[in-house]
Amino acid sequence: MNINETKKIVEQLLATMKIEAEIEIMEDTNTNLTFFAIQTKEPNVLIGLKGEVLVALSHLLKKMSETKEEDTKISFIVDVNGYQKRRIGEIKDKAVILAERARYYQSSIEMDPASPYERMIVHSIFSQDSQIKTRSTGEGRQRRIVFEYIGE
Repeated sequence: MNINETKKIVEQLLATMKIEAEIEIMEDTNTNLTFFAIQTKEPNVLIGLKGEVLVALSHLLKKMSETKEEDTKISFIVDVNGYQKRRIGEIKDKAVILAERARYYQSSIEMDPASPYERMIVHSIFSQDSQIKTRSTGEGRQRRIVFEYIGE
């Protein structure tokens, strides 16, 4: 399924929920992610407490957009009124500080436990970094990112 077909699914789901919204597809070159930027007057219905509804909505939309015939999945993030962009900025700021510590001390530094979504963002940010390698460690809710200094 392509990105435009997925956008139609988002539009149909919002219409079913009786939520008026505008949807724009945006590419973030910093993180190599595609965003479905939803603008609505009812953001709390789609975001929920600490973003829980938005996480569930994103998961549902990803499952609805998957097809068995395709080898590749479409990677995207559903954003409501800029909530995810702000959250990504916070995650990126923390990750950059920890990566700089790993560079300065030339050792490995662990991040606090993070959700799969947060870990995916951090991995994508540092995928092209020649000095820092990221990996996940731990189990369940204690899974975290490790920033490993690998030198020049």
